[in-house]
Amino acid sequence: MKPFIIYLLAFLLLGSSSLLAQQQVRYNYGNIAAKIENGNISLQVSSSTYNTQNLQTGSYKSKQGFLSILSNSNFADSLALVDLYNATNPGDTAWINADGWLSSPLDQWNGVSLGPDGRVVEVWLADNNLTGTLPESLKNLDSLKRFYFWNNPELSGNLFDFLINYPALERVSAHDCNFTGTILPDVFHPGLLEIRVFNNQLTGEIPIEISNSPLMDQFNVSGNLLTGTIPTSIGELKNVIELNLSGNEITGGLPLEIGLMDSLKFLFLENMNLEGEVPIEILNCPSLIEFWFSGNNFSGTLPDMLNMPNFRALQAGGNPNLLVDLPNNIGELTQLEFLSIWNTRANGGEFPEGIYNLTNLYGLDLSDQLFTGVIDERIGNLTNLNSLYLRNNLFVDAFPIEITSAQNLTTFDISYNNFDFLPDISTLPNLQMVNLAFNQLQFESLLPYLGVSDFTYRPQRNIGAPSDIEVAIGASQNISSDFVQVDNANYQWILNGDSLTNANSLSLTINNFTTAKSGQYYLKATHPDLADLILNSAPINLKIAGGKTNWYVDNRPGTIADFRSLNQAAAATKAGDTLYIAGSETQYLGAIFNSPRVLLGPGYFLEENTGNQFNTLDANVGNIYFNALADNSKVYGVAANIIGMNFQSSSATDTLQNVIIRGNKINNLVLSDKHNQIDIIGNFINILEFSSTTATNPRTYDNILINNNIIDSIQTFFDVINVSKNSLNNVTVNNNNIGVVSNSINDLVFNNNIIETQGGNNTYSNTLTYDVALFTNNSGTLSIDNDFIPIDESLAQGAFSGDSPYILSGLPPVPSIYNIEIGPRLSAKLSVKSNNSNNLNRIRYLYRRNNQSSSPFNVRGFNQVSDLEVEFLPNRSVIEPNLTYDLVFQAIDQSGKRSHRTYIPYEAIAANLSGSVVDIDNVNVNEGNVRLFAINPFANKYDTAAVQPLAGSNTFNFENLILGDYIILADPDENQYPNLIPTYLGNTLDWQVADTLFLQENTTGITIEVEKEPEPLTEPGSEISGFIEEEYDEADSSLRVLPRRKVSGAGVSVRTLSGSSRATNSLRLLDEDYEIVAYVKTDENGEFSFPNLPSGDYKIRIEYPGVQVDETSDIDFNLSGEQGEVVSVEALVEDGLIKVTETGRVTANEPNKMIRFSFYPNPAKNVINLKLENAINANELTIYDLKGVVHEKIRLKNGQSKIDVHNLATGTYIIRLQDNDGNYIMSKMIKN
Repeated sequence: MKPFIIYLLAFLLLGSSSLLAQQQVRYNYGNIAAKIENGNISLQVSSSTYNTQNLQTGSYKSKQGFLSILSNSNFADSLALVDLYNATNPGDTAWINADGWLSSPLDQWNGVSLGPDGRVVEVWLADNNLTGTLPESLKNLDSLKRFYFWNNPELSGNLFDFLINYPALERVSAHDCNFTGTILPDVFHPGLLEIRVFNNQLTGEIPIEISNSPLMDQFNVSGNLLTGTIPTSIGELKNVIELNLSGNEITGGLPLEIGLMDSLKFLFLENMNLEGEVPIEILNCPSLIEFWFSGNNFSGTLPDMLNMPNFRALQAGGNPNLLVDLPNNIGELTQLEFLSIWNTRANGGEFPEGIYNLTNLYGLDLSDQLFTGVIDERIGNLTNLNSLYLRNNLFVDAFPIEITSAQNLTTFDISYNNFDFLPDISTLPNLQMVNLAFNQLQFESLLPYLGVSDFTYRPQRNIGAPSDIEVAIGASQNISSDFVQVDNANYQWILNGDSLTNANSLSLTINNFTTAKSGQYYLKATHPDLADLILNSAPINLKIAGGKTNWYVDNRPGTIADFRSLNQAAAATKAGDTLYIAGSETQYLGAIFNSPRVLLGPGYFLEENTGNQFNTLDANVGNIYFNALADNSKVYGVAANIIGMNFQSSSATDTLQNVIIRGNKINNLVLSDKHNQIDIIGNFINILEFSSTTATNPRTYDNILINNNIIDSIQTFFDVINVSKNSLNNVTVNNNNIGVVSNSINDLVFNNNIIETQGGNNTYSNTLTYDVALFTNNSGTLSIDNDFIPIDESLAQGAFSGDSPYILSGLPPVPSIYNIEIGPRLSAKLSVKSNNSNNLNRIRYLYRRNNQSSSPFNVRGFNQVSDLEVEFLPNRSVIEPNLTYDLVFQAIDQSGKRSHRTYIPYEAIAANLSGSVVDIDNVNVNEGNVRLFAINPFANKYDTAAVQPLAGSNTFNFENLILGDYIILADPDENQYPNLIPTYLGNTLDWQVADTLFLQENTTGITIEVEKEPEPLTEPGSEISGFIEEEYDEADSSLRVLPRRKVSGAGVSVRTLSGSSRATNSLRLLDEDYEIVAYVKTDENGEFSFPNLPSGDYKIRIEYPGVQVDETSDIDFNLSGEQGEVVSVEALVEDGLIKVTETGRVTANEPNKMIRFSFYPNPAKNVINLKLENAINANELTIYDLKGVVHEKIRLKNGQSKIDVHNLATGTYIIRLQDNDGNYIMSKMIKN
């Protein structure tokens, strides 16, 4: 032996060209020392480099130190391990345990095991901080059976490129490293028993050759980057106990062959892209006790695995389209230790009480199941619980204290429920995480957990349930919250977002309720120990009681408004009410509608499109949302950032129905959860979004009509829509201009559109490709709606085509005032259109200054058409001269629809007017009044502009008269001048022929000559008597029959044909051939009487400045002149005319037989009942309308008392009852 050793030493020291060539070993020895110990040779070297590719024998260490050679080891194995050390132990300091390496014989190196032949069969360097890349020489360990390198995160290399060089390989555990490469098919051979390479960077697919290792008992490749599908050959692994593919990018389904794996106990398929149904064949795995497959896209219903023998753990969460139907016998499956079904299709219904029997559970996660009801004290049965998740259910009331029986509980999550109380369980010794957010928990339930390391408590839902209370204006109302008083807590009542002063208790009394006090109240609570938490009570909406249904929202200072904020309007108004939202420079802050409303904005792009609205600001409502209970809502003419529809969980069942979105400018229109019968017509939309979801319950879109819009893009959010995953029944997109239809939109029908990009699997019919050249492009940028007017007006495609063409500026279907001009003498000219099929019925106006409004006035005298121009002189009796007001107009159509209030500045420019009053003999008239009437040629009467008394002087001086046209009346004092009668400038009793004063500047020297009264009639004769009434509009009256009031102080004259002694009189009369017989004023009851009239023909005239007498009415009379003849008349000021009606006549031969009768009901519908009183001999009843047209003439028989009127149209009629002697009386009837 010794000569051989010496030879070998000499050989190594002296070198050999042939050996060097064969082994490619090159050394720079420096000083060499050799020694022999126990038959081993140790060579000391200073440095070396070498290539071990072809080395067959020997074992070296290339570093300053000793090269040890084991006499009976494989030389290449030794060199490979030396390379491993060099490559993964930088600086000789990285490894945690390098015992024996390079300093002891090979079989004493830590982690290295040798076989009987001295070859390396096992390398166990797990958790040893190997840092670097596996060296190529490691492939030379061709006798290696066990490869244990796990938990070396800095260790890299193409793992399977090494493993395929080990034909005897049995077990590989190399998880939690940084290995790369693919799983090579050649690694699988009959002797392979285990592969555990999870948490690396492996790519590629699982080879079908995996079946070449039928004895394998573990295959764990989780946490890599593997793709492809699970090979069906996996079913041939009859001995696999654990199969773990989790955390890869594997797609496809779970193969049916999974049911062939007889020994499978643990199956892990979490967080991948698997889909389809879990095959029922999985129930054929007799040994399966745990199945973990959360975070996939499985669908259908999970087979009843919970009833498999010995099954103990199920993790199915995060498969939103999968139903894990908890079996009815869940309470019998007491072997269960872990159950998790979060974010799967909701089971719904009552909490399954059998859960309380599963006393072996250590983990329970029933999140997202929408279970209802309460958690009762039996939760205390689950004493082994380590984690409890009940997130996102519908549990209510208090959580039971019995949960403290679970002494090992570390994780407790009951967030997203409606629990209102949680007892103190913070004393549980192992509690580490508590999540109580999104419940109705108050401070008493939260404060005990401040010491828990991971504590989530905010936000909380509103405390209590919301409520609506209708309160009458002027009434008092007490409200309270469900808060429990807690020490150190602070409370503050909020109204419509603003804090109320001195409102810091748990209840609040609202006195003298007004519109300003209406809206949303809630109580805000804070606590210093939970400084980042604000608790709010559920809103209490105080709504305005009564029948009003139209409300005005205007956030501009100084304007007329019921509400300044849209949010207050939503809270204070009732279901079905209409909200007029005024245009403003300031955006409204949005609102949520939980019941139906009609929203009416003024339109948009109003500045660019003239002839639509005089006030051109749009109403930007911000973000508005309509929840499922807001069925039948309508939105017209607003600008919006977001209009959100039915923003609810897809698991909820409520459907939003019958909503109209028409003529709006919308940045983002979002159709979220379930919808039916939604009309989206004539809008200018940036994004139309179907908010689809991958969640369990599909969202539905039925009967959606998308017509005549200008839309930039139609797209989805989260997921595609199509018939297979959504209800898409009758969704049609017709006659629109569309930029892009995204590829996520499928199974819709598009007809007659202009589209730039057609995406998705849809039906496109008669589509025209978008081209700028198609349009007029007025702005040059295609950024406003009039850009999209087609050059060819006959074009059958696009927003301006079809039965409901797009309307510029999105005008709502209510009247709009589109032009106002103020004339030189302050008249107003309005241009108004109805924007619907109705004619315009009324125009109202008022003045506003310093936040104060005048009473409203009506514009009269225009024809009721759908588009009109009307000029009138506003009533100036309520404004002060030389001040500037806002003149505010509103138009109303026949159906009661109103325009937006339209504002224009109105400056009341003024001048002075002075003069004197004398009689026709030029005698001063020093007592009485001078009345000035503003001529309003556009109205049905003149307005009294000013009245000045003649207080001992015959002069008058009107100062600061607002410019305009006037007539002036001198009205002498009746006591001082009993023989004088009121006379207009121009010496007339009739306003129609009075001289007009055109006041444009200061005017002086006016003289009014007052006429003398005719000589009184003293001989007995006939009599005319009667009264005067007028119809008037109450403020904001919507009555079909206007109320009436008596007219006192009106001048009434009786005239006859001239030819008498007054022929030379200078008095000018409207009836030039007539002269005054008598003149009176109506008394305080509006009554008048002319006695002692001789035989002849007479005409009656009633003076009401600006109101003409209806010449077709009963103003002409023939009198016998006999004493006892009495003619009764009624004069009614109505619709701009004075209508005189003869209501009865008593003949001279029977003066005491003036007949009387009455009838009821009045108004009548079908039948009236007569009460004939002293008219029992009446024999004829005539019914005629106010134009004198006879509708019924009935001969009364045998005291007939019932008259059928059901055939009469709705309106006003006159009933005339006459007896055999010709005496008659008339009365008015209203027919409904």
